[in-house]
Amino acid sequence: MMRPLCALLSLISSFALAADWPQFRGPELTGSIRGENIIPGEKFGLEIVWKKSLGSGYAGVSIAGELAVTMFSDAESDILVALNAQSGEEIWRYVLGPVYKGHSGSDDGPSSTPTIHDSTVYALDTHGILVAVTLDKGEKIWQRKLGEDLVAHVPHYGFNTVPTIAGSSLIIMTGDKEGRAATALDLKTGETKWSVGNDTNTYQSPYLWKHKGGSTLLAMTDNHLLGINPDDGSLRWQHDHTLQDAESFGFPLPVDDHSFLLTSLRGSMVLELENKGAEAKTRWNDNVFMNTYAIPVIHGGYLYGYNAQFLSCVNPADGNVMWRSRPPGGRGLSLIQNMIFSVSNQGDLVAVAAKPDQYEEAARLPVFDQASYTPVSYGAGLIFTRNLKEIAAVRFTDKPTLVTATAGDNTNEQFNAIRYVEGPWNVVTTFFEDGKWGTPSPATRTLAESAMGGAFIRLNTPVPFAGATFQFEMFRFEMTLSYDRFNHVYRVAFLDDLNGYMDIYTGQIKDGILTIENTNTGTAFPDGNGGFVYGKLEIQPTEDGFSLHAYTSGSVEGPFVAHMKLEFTAVADNTADRK
Repeated sequence: MMRPLCALLSLISSFALAADWPQFRGPELTGSIRGENIIPGEKFGLEIVWKKSLGSGYAGVSIAGELAVTMFSDAESDILVALNAQSGEEIWRYVLGPVYKGHSGSDDGPSSTPTIHDSTVYALDTHGILVAVTLDKGEKIWQRKLGEDLVAHVPHYGFNTVPTIAGSSLIIMTGDKEGRAATALDLKTGETKWSVGNDTNTYQSPYLWKHKGGSTLLAMTDNHLLGINPDDGSLRWQHDHTLQDAESFGFPLPVDDHSFLLTSLRGSMVLELENKGAEAKTRWNDNVFMNTYAIPVIHGGYLYGYNAQFLSCVNPADGNVMWRSRPPGGRGLSLIQNMIFSVSNQGDLVAVAAKPDQYEEAARLPVFDQASYTPVSYGAGLIFTRNLKEIAAVRFTDKPTLVTATAGDNTNEQFNAIRYVEGPWNVVTTFFEDGKWGTPSPATRTLAESAMGGAFIRLNTPVPFAGATFQFEMFRFEMTLSYDRFNHVYRVAFLDDLNGYMDIYTGQIKDGILTIENTNTGTAFPDGNGGFVYGKLEIQPTEDGFSLHAYTSGSVEGPFVAHMKLEFTAVADNTADRK
């Protein structure tokens, strides 16, 4: 669909205006935009300018002038689309190819983010279709296919590396071990200029490092960090990064003029590069950021990012954690001026002050009815955010929109008996199998203690799961229960110690029973067969303790089936001060 752009086109620069967000992670590839007058004062508000339905997809929103460009699926095709930034009106769309169907817990649609440069949009869909189209009308300039006419390793979840500009070249991570870890294409023709590197990559993207005396392309592969001459593709140096992971992702984040943060699902590290990168040493290597695809941001000399669902502030000098916070909970974040923006698990757009001394929420606006995996973008004077169903534009106002609990809300008090449990407990574990409950082992002594405003329940012995859908042979968990006064919901953080997997559940009290499930958050547990299952918990207070029933879905879309029941009975006083 084509529509005349009229005066809109006059606002599109040859690359991007100062307030644009023309590519993945913003104008400087750091996940941030640093204008001084973006946010109207210390106390501010947020309001929705427009919101509309958008098909499934994880792609970010890139903005140039008055156009916002992203990708989605309409269940039949994967689509590149340009919208009027101020109204959300569709300006043009380009059909990339057949829909990439979600699998192994993923959803349909593209995962990469378009790059806008010199009035051209470069986009890569999950099947590997790489296109260059005109920014004004979406007309094709050239097209390539990764894995076919362009040799590339195909990751399990398809391609989501982001096209990166380096001079007159478009850099793509192709992840082929035979000298094609990274590949440069001519911006105007799409012809291959050079390839380099002998390692696979999965979901990483390159970064152009500008240093004294020139530029070096930093390409993170599954095992190495490559330093590449962007002009001719010659390999200047190569360093191991020790962050190997089956689903490696990453984007080098500069923490100063010669050091970079590298992240993966298993941990994070800061690598110091000296002598233009020819020499390298590890400053620290720790799990301060892990179990998340969210790439951190830096502000005022401190790193901000997620460890699972916990927002964390970390000192990049030594890796020490300054603070962690359960709110807002999210899967992506961006920095606008001095505020961290993230979409909570309930779909709220949340602004948090980037301060190293404490978590301080500045504003919160309900936008969606579910979480988002896509970091927000800022351009054309607006914040752009999307999830797997909708896209919205939000603007700043001078009227604060901090959401607080209502005066008459007493939901928190209803469950104090569970939230503040202390002392040793007895637990009897039973399983539902072959149509009946059974008790395979005697009562197990466990310990529950108050922590971070919720109850940690630690089973001192591994608990085996029965049933076909949960294939864990051994399972040890910590469960944290807390109340979110901003959204009037309970949250359970459920951590599998043995497998290093964390999940978040949300729910509310009804008829005296707290029903809480992770379908609200879009997360899921691996079932051991390459698929995923959702879970549901029912927690009910008893005279001297509480009972917990755990259920799992037969599949991601299937019904819930009872699999485990834990009966907790206090054997010590749990009426300690609950203030």
